[in-house]
Amino acid sequence: MTSMIGVDLGTTYCKLARLAATGRPEDIANDLGFSSTPTAVLFTGAGEVIFGQEAFNAAILEPKGFVAGWKREIGNPQWRFRAPDGKEHSAGDLMTLALSRLLAYAEQRIGERVTHVVLSIPANYRDEQRREMLAAGRAAGVTVISLIHEPTAAALAYAMEKKPGRKVLIYDLGGGTFDATLLQVEADRVEVLATEGIARCGGNDLLAALEGHCLDLFEREHGYRPTPEQHPAFCQDLRLACERGKLALSSRQETTISAGLNGKALIAKVSRDAFESLARPIIAPTIATCASVLKAGGARWADVDVVLVGGASRTPLVKAIIQQASGKPPLADVDPDHAVARGNAIEAALRLKELGEATTADGVEVLPPSVAKIDVCAHDLGCFAINQRTGRLQCAVIIPRNTPIPTERSDVFGLLEPGQTIANVVVVQGEEGAVPEACHVIGEVTLPLQPNGPAERRVKVAYRYDPDGIVHVVAEDTHSKKQATIDLATNGAGSAAS
Repeated sequence: MTSMIGVDLGTTYCKLARLAATGRPEDIANDLGFSSTPTAVLFTGAGEVIFGQEAFNAAILEPKGFVAGWKREIGNPQWRFRAPDGKEHSAGDLMTLALSRLLAYAEQRIGERVTHVVLSIPANYRDEQRREMLAAGRAAGVTVISLIHEPTAAALAYAMEKKPGRKVLIYDLGGGTFDATLLQVEADRVEVLATEGIARCGGNDLLAALEGHCLDLFEREHGYRPTPEQHPAFCQDLRLACERGKLALSSRQETTISAGLNGKALIAKVSRDAFESLARPIIAPTIATCASVLKAGGARWADVDVVLVGGASRTPLVKAIIQQASGKPPLADVDPDHAVARGNAIEAALRLKELGEATTADGVEVLPPSVAKIDVCAHDLGCFAINQRTGRLQCAVIIPRNTPIPTERSDVFGLLEPGQTIANVVVVQGEEGAVPEACHVIGEVTLPLQPNGPAERRVKVAYRYDPDGIVHVVAEDTHSKKQATIDLATNGAGSAAS
């Protein structure tokens, strides 16, 4: 028997869920009894590491040791947070710390050791971000049996609550990212038709806009603008006050945001209309993304039910612009805060069932729902090649975006010159024909070639997306059959094999 849970490691909040003995997902509370835990860490001057709500509450006391929002930096090797003791932490380190604490909460609540987890990720995560999330799971001591796109997880939760035979557009606006995903929901399957996202668009951006507005008011009244470097306690206090104000404006027409610095007070009355004027430039691009997804999936606004996911989707402006675009209000049948974690719990049971393992809850074997999940890749995947007509180096797509995964495809390329002794395959995410500057390099593999080979020999490049959206590459000399491989699930460097 295997104990497993679904984990939603959000930019702003984390949630846990498992499949109960009834076969339905249930939330798992943290050490304080809440079903949501702030994704925040505080490194104290005394060397203590505090996570969650307590870190959030104590942030104003030691603002230089407080860190949140690091999910946006997953996959960024240059990003580091320097703790008060001088030690630097990568985003992956912080994610491991958060996951370890969450696992401890879960084990305390369910009375069993958690051995397997499903982690949800934004659909637009690139390969290196997916790899860092897998590494965080391994470092926390659990088996990550699946990485699932957050909108797809939400659709699994939706499928348990609604009648089948519907097209659903998941509008997922979280703390840090936005994803739009079109799905077909049937009684026996949840099939992703198209997906697209915006990497930096979410509640944190709405919060930053409100903070900037308040700092403008402070500067106008007092003649200078406080900065986090010079006034960390004030800026942390203002951020917390703006977070409270942002939440208040979801249900009220006006709120007051206040903070003080060296006897100088900031008292800002902010109306919902004023906040929405700040928020509109951030939220408006999400509708264009939705329209692009609908077009890619062959659907219209009139064909779909729109389901809101993510805490930032509670913003009244979101509901208003969706209704304006679609002609009907979004559905309110799924809890936007917990749908992803609950879908993760369903996915965990489904994946373990595929592996022939049973899952338990409270000592009872859990029978997962009989539903299949069909996801897609979120990016075009190709390699650099010379366009024979223009002589220009550009991206040649091998697996187009929105191809169902897992999948494997290949293409054959000629060599640049006779007698060439190596072929360097640069693996990229980018659109067909895109110049190198517009592409994202995720790895490369070097294939040794036999000298003095035939002039007509070619290099076959085979790409495989696994169920987690991780890329695997094989390059083969079609003459000698010699191969070089790259497994981007573990590293970014290739290896040659005879």
